Amino acid sequence: MKISANMIIGEFNEPYLKYALNSIRWVDEIVIVNTANFDFRNIEIKRNKFKFINYVDYYKEFNFANARNLAKDNSTGDYILKIDADEVYYNSFEKTVRSLDFSKDIYELEFYHFLIDIFHYQYIESKEVLFKNNKLIKWQGEVHEQLVGLATRGKLHDKFCHLGYTKLQKEIFEKWIKYAKLDPKLPDDFYKGRKGDHILEDRIAKEFPYEYPEVMREFIKTTPSIIKVKNRMPKIGVIIANADQKILEKIKATADYPLVTTFTVNKAFNNSIKAFLADDDVRWLAFINFATDLSKPWASEFIDIFAKGGVGAIIDKRGIIAFPRDVFEKIGLLNEKGIDEFIERVKLENLKVEER
Repeated sequence: MKISANMIIGEFNEPYLKYALNSIRWVDEIVIVNTANFDFRNIEIKRNKFKFINYVDYYKEFNFANARNLAKDNSTGDYILKIDADEVYYNSFEKTVRSLDFSKDIYELEFYHFLIDIFHYQYIESKEVLFKNNKLIKWQGEVHEQLVGLATRGKLHDKFCHLGYTKLQKEIFEKWIKYAKLDPKLPDDFYKGRKGDHILEDRIAKEFPYEYPEVMREFIKTTPSIIKVKNRMPKIGVIIANADQKILEKIKATADYPLVTTFTVNKAFNNSIKAFLADDDVRWLAFINFATDLSKPWASEFIDIFAKGGVGAIIDKRGIIAFPRDVFEKIGLLNEKGIDEFIERVKLENLKVEER
C-alpha cells in the first residue's frame, strides 16, 4: 500500500517539526497544507516526497476540516497518515503499518500526551491516525475535527508522542484562543479574564518512564527538566542584594515568565542560595542587584535560552546574572564578590556564558 502523510503547518511556533517529519521519512508522500512559511532546514527527507498546498488559494477563512480535506484530496496514497507538527512517531510504527492487512478503513493509535516539558506526561489517549483514501471518508468540524463516513475501525498496537503542551504556557494559551474562535459552540469571549501564563498548573504531570522516539533522543540529552519533583510547577529564585520591599514588588510586576512563582529578599547572599536549594521546585536562580533595569521582559528570555540546553549562565547588561540550578550545583557556591570566578568555572566546564 502507498502511504501519504498529511500535515497542516500554521503560524504558531513548532519546535518539534523537524522531529515530526523525520519520524515519517519512510512514507511515500508528504502533503503539507501551508498557512505559514515552511522551513526545510534540518529535515532529513528527499524534497521530491513533499507536496505543498497553500490554504489561502482555496479558502478565505480557516477551519481544520477544510485544511485536512484539502490535504486528503491532493494525496495519491492508498492510505493517509495524519500527523501534526507537534507529533513524533517511533521507528517501530513503519513496521506496524507495513505489516497491516488493511482490512479496516480507519485505524486509531494511542499517544503519550506530554505536559510542561518532555520528561512528563499527563495521560495516554487514542487518536485517528491512519485511514483509507476514500471519497466517502472526510474530516468534519471547524476545530477538534473528526473523520466521518461509513467506515470500519481498528486499533494499531503502537504509540506516538504528542508534544504540543511542552511550550510556554502563554504560547499554548494563544492557540487555545484561536481554537475557541473557530468553535461555533463557544462564545467569542470564552477566555475573557483568564491569564495565559498559568493555564496548565492545575494539571497533574507524571514522570515519563518510557523510551523516546529515536529521532529525538539526542535532543533529549541536552534538554533540562522543567518539572523536577512531585508534579509541582518549577520556580525561578530571585536573589536581591540590599533591596527593599518596593524592589520586590517591582520584580513581581515585571516577571514575564509564566513559571516565575518564588521570590526572596535576603541581604545575606549565600543564605538566600541555600534557602533556594532547600526547595526542589526551584529550577533556575537569578541574582539581581539594586540598580537592575527591569523595564523590559527578562525572565522568559533567560528560561527560553536555558531550555535549549548547553548554556551555563547569562550575564545581562540590565544587571542580571542567571543560571540553571543544575549548573550551580555542579560549579559550587558563589557569592557577591565571587561572581567572576563562578563564570570562569562555568566556562571551564565547556558551558556557554552568554553576555548580552
